[in-house]
Amino acid sequence: SVAFKQAGVIRVDQMTELFDAAIVFTQNLPKGNRVGIIANGGGAGIVATDLCEKYGIEMPDIEESTKARIKPCLKPFGTASNPTDTAADYAYTAYYAAIDGMLSDLNIDALVVIYVHTGLADPIPPAQAIIDASKKYDKPIISCFFGGDSRCQDGIRMVESIGVPNYSTSERAIRALNYLLQQKKFMEKKI
Repeated sequence: SVAFKQAGVIRVDQMTELFDAAIVFTQNLPKGNRVGIIANGGGAGIVATDLCEKYGIEMPDIEESTKARIKPCLKPFGTASNPTDTAADYAYTAYYAAIDGMLSDLNIDALVVIYVHTGLADPIPPAQAIIDASKKYDKPIISCFFGGDSRCQDGIRMVESIGVPNYSTSERAIRALNYLLQQKKFMEKKI
């Protein structure tokens, strides 16, 4: 185990974890250990936040200027903080403002975007917001679109088409981010 750690080998316990690790390495390594989380449901954001705590991933406050950019695009009961809760809103403007704001924030090194699909929601606007905002930044983005119908699969295909990995649960998404952070730590030791 010590030899593996010295060689930069990331240990996984299941085959799904191996594939999750392989997929996340399509992303740039983050500059630091600070993640921003955006979700269209408070519960999903809280679960992801708890998982970050479990893995020792920082969830910093975002800058006041970032909050000021995001807040006007959210519903009145949305939360412009970290995690950002779009309060069941799946509109392009809400997701784009949150994604662009978080990616531009100096306190954020990586971003996890969660979209929980419901029968009335549309995954295409959040997927398009990821695509459009990602063009401006080199910070890693991990998506977590989950829900059962084929429409959700359309959003997943969109984000994956630009190289953003998608995971079917918050646990898998945050664990994959942790793999990326482990690789960053290893690379820093080698320099």
